[in-house]
Parts: sequence; C-alpha cells; structure tokens
Amino acid sequence: MPATLQSLGARGTAFKAATSGRASLSSRPQQAQQQRRAPVCHGLEPSVAAAVTQQAIAYAVTLGAEGAFSYTSVPAGDKGRPQIPLIGAGVAGTAVAVALVKGGGDGPLASAGLILGFAVAGAMLAASAKRAVDLEYTDGDWPGPKVWPATMGLISFFALSVFWQAFFSAAFAK
Repeated sequence: MPATLQSLGARGTAFKAATSGRASLSSRPQQAQQQRRAPVCHGLEPSVAAAVTQQAIAYAVTLGAEGAFSYTSVPAGDKGRPQIPLIGAGVAGTAVAVALVKGGGDGPLASAGLILGFAVAGAMLAASAKRAVDLEYTDGDWPGPKVWPATMGLISFFALSVFWQAFFSAAFAK
C-alpha cells in the first residue's frame, strides 16, 4: 500500500493500522515541524531595553526640571509646593532603574529595574496628583498653578505605562 500512495504523490505519508483496527494518518512533515520548535525564552529584547532607558531618562530630567521650577514659583507656605527630597528620590530611583535595565540584559536585574521604575513612576504619579489637589488657586497665575503638577502626573502615568508594558513584554514574550 505505501508504494501505491507514493505513486499518487503522497510521499512521506503512511497509513498505520491501530490495534483497534482503525487507520491513522501519520505525516513526516508534521513530525519535522514539531522537532524544529524551540523553547520559549523570556527576556527583555535589546530594542525594548533601549527604548525604556531613553524614555526613563527623559522622564527623570522632566521630573527634576518640573520640581525645581515649581519649587521656585510656588510660595513657601503652600501645601502643594514640591518636596525636594521626594523629587530627588524620584529622579534617583528612576536613574537606578535605568542602570538596572541597561546593565541587566535579559536577566533578573532588568526585571528588577522595570519593577523599580514602575514603583517610582507610581509614587511620583500619586505625589503629583496630591500636589495638584493641594495647590491653592490664584487668579493672576496663568495657566494656573495646578497645571504643572497635573502635567507631571500625566507624564508619570506615561512612564508607569512604559515600565509596565516592558515588564510584561519580557515576562510573556512569545
């Protein structure tokens, strides 16, 4: 029977009789395809690591600049005035996250950097939102004193999203 199938162009296909009397179709190309599968390796791709580090550096610079600007422009007695140690911790934490992501390759250090960056961006988002709520409104200040911490909160959300997406792309890579 295999000779007849080969003459019909069904090379590599053979019928095997099962013990129950049913015939099953076995295909060699299917077996070869299954053998070529490689195990899935989770890790941070170099292009993703480069994108995360670039965006995180821009975030740290923006965070520091906004904190310095708001510190000089908001009156000393206002509850919404930025706290320099908190802003400094945000910039330093983001810098450490960048160093871990950049130096960690596709190992656990890169994942630790992404988690740290996510935590720092989340903390800065919460601090910016609190500052925006606590700032007192003055009519003479344009575009309004709340716009700077609110904008920094939005930028912190974007940074949070960058770290989140990079972590999950590394953790669940196909």
